[in-house]
Amino acid sequence: KNSFRKVGVHSMPDFMRYAATNNIFK
Repeated sequence: KNSFRKVGVHSMPDFMRYAATNNIFK
């Protein structure tokens, strides 16, 4: 999604790191 690019996430590992940091899966 475009929202991923806004936060500088370009790959799945980066996304998982971002998700863990921000607790978006809670």
